[in-house]
Amino acid sequence: MGLSIRALSKATHVVCDGNAVPGDSDGDACDHETAQSFPLGREGLKCGCYVHGKGGREFSFELNCGGYARWFDELYLLLYEVDANGVDRLFRRHRGKPFVEFVDVPCTSDGQTIGPKMCAKLHGDFVAFAVKARKHLTRSEDLAWMWEVYRDFRKAFKIGSEGGLVCYW
Repeated sequence: MGLSIRALSKATHVVCDGNAVPGDSDGDACDHETAQSFPLGREGLKCGCYVHGKGGREFSFELNCGGYARWFDELYLLLYEVDANGVDRLFRRHRGKPFVEFVDVPCTSDGQTIGPKMCAKLHGDFVAFAVKARKHLTRSEDLAWMWEVYRDFRKAFKIGSEGGLVCYW
């Protein structure tokens, strides 16, 4: 099973019934980003469909769930010398620290959404730790793919921080 991470900047809420646009040949659902849950209220977002506004942009990438879990374990081991389960168990100790928000985002998601404020915080984390992460994640062929994932997340959260959002599907 795969996980699709999609980012929009300048997100605009649209009224949509969730059905495909007439004449669309690829299915029975709209092609909007659909925000379902997570910290939406705290971010000033509401559930529903979003498109990027004028001058906005989109970005997406995919990752299998096993790779997602392994990637986060490696990231948390690098930063905290404990895997994601350890960060989750000791959440209060790690509150406010880099990347800790990911503990709440499951690897199997159905519209989990991160709004612009949290995107900005996470983008800052990705920028601040890029050199350390690159050294760690490119030290072997087995980990090299993780550097690409790191860069994809950094780009997604940059886009989401520009008045947008990042959705997990």
